[in-house]
Amino acid sequence: MIETESMNFVIAIAFTTGMIMLIVGMFGFHLVVSGKRLRKAQRLADAALEFTPALMTIVFDARDRVVDLKVRNPAFERHFRETFIGKKKEELSFLPMAVRNPNGSEAGATAGQETNETRAPLKMPDGNVIYLEWEMQDSTDNTDFRIAWGFDITTELLHTQRKLRVLSAISSEAEERERKRIAEDLHDRIGEILITSSRLLDELKKRSPSTELSGRLEALDETIKKFTRGTRSLISDLVPPVLYSVGFAAAVESLALDFKRQHNIAIRVEDALQDYPINQELAIFLYKAVREFIRNAMKHGGADEILISLSRTDHTVAVTVQDNGSGFASASNPLAPNSEAGFGLFNVKNRAEYYNGDVAIAGSTDLGGGKITVWVSQPLRKEGRVP
Repeated sequence: MIETESMNFVIAIAFTTGMIMLIVGMFGFHLVVSGKRLRKAQRLADAALEFTPALMTIVFDARDRVVDLKVRNPAFERHFRETFIGKKKEELSFLPMAVRNPNGSEAGATAGQETNETRAPLKMPDGNVIYLEWEMQDSTDNTDFRIAWGFDITTELLHTQRKLRVLSAISSEAEERERKRIAEDLHDRIGEILITSSRLLDELKKRSPSTELSGRLEALDETIKKFTRGTRSLISDLVPPVLYSVGFAAAVESLALDFKRQHNIAIRVEDALQDYPINQELAIFLYKAVREFIRNAMKHGGADEILISLSRTDHTVAVTVQDNGSGFASASNPLAPNSEAGFGLFNVKNRAEYYNGDVAIAGSTDLGGGKITVWVSQPLRKEGRVP
């Protein structure tokens, strides 16, 4: 009996030992295989980074997990490896949707994001943002690994943006010249016709013996006067005469007065320019920007009180418009391009950058609504005077 129990005990021990050895062997085999796969992934990443101009190379396994990651700048590689090794492809938010979710399913897509876009921004550890163009393909020898390459296109995009700014500025300047030409034609041709017509009507009214005819001539004269006022308003909207004859600050004061009369709003101007001379091209741009800011404050913010501040530092001119409206929505980007017609905040920003300036939006501490500032830098002549 004792011998039987001893035999069973020995068999149990042997069986347990065998199972442990089998498990250890399988685990060891798995480690060897995993080590080989990891080394292979590292070789793929090294080769991809060496033989392509990619800034970043990511190797995914068959389950779309990051098994290796290489960055051309070694100073940043440790940060990205510690952050993303082991994560699934869908978790890499910096990848464009075409790489993260090539099938374009609803689960991986986000609202307003193009599923076929292969370009995306990447925030670097030093705070700078670069733009990468991504490509994805299977490894050449088998399908165990997939490789994603990120090519730096930041310089290319910046160059394209600069070209667009120049084209936008040239287009705006051509538009301004055309506006001025149309305004001059309206003033010279239609203005002359209206003045002549008014004089002829005055003569007819004096000579007319009929009371009924005099009344009709009077009505016609009033119509001509309304048309004259409308034409002058149109000319002023195309090219504000006060902007050319008196200057930028006076033109903004006149603009504020027009808005106050037409829309019954409280609007005031604080002028700290102190008769600082402004390049006419910049003055036209800033005037149009102020007009756009006021219209946006009333239309989109529901403002009925507006403060316009004109200021300068050295050779930088700034205009700030504050209001008591609803302000700018934190979730939206009002400086992004949109489909609305008109000058637009995006065009204002684009043009300001062309003049070595920019546009900034914030909340108004003075009036409690929105606050938007545009500033530009104007060049100096050799003798130090502003053209």
